[in-house]
Amino acid sequence: MGMALGVFAFVSAGLAPFVALFAMSNLLHFTLVAKIFNRHASLKAILFTPMVGATVTGVTLSLARPWFALPEPVRRCNCWATPPCR
Repeated sequence: MGMALGVFAFVSAGLAPFVALFAMSNLLHFTLVAKIFNRHASLKAILFTPMVGATVTGVTLSLARPWFALPEPVRRCNCWATPPCR
């Protein structure tokens, strides 16, 4: 299930668990499956793929929310659940 379909299906009630499942699925897909398909692939090359980096960055920023504040226009505009901000 893609991210757009998950947002459509779960709206805001189940979106947080879906995002966690999506992140874990991405990590497994781009690390474990890549290693299974090519057992000679280096672990360093697999870990530095853009999807793994983006997933790790997203999880890190999500966990750092108490200490890291988003800029006001980004924080104020919740475009997932409402129409775009004006």
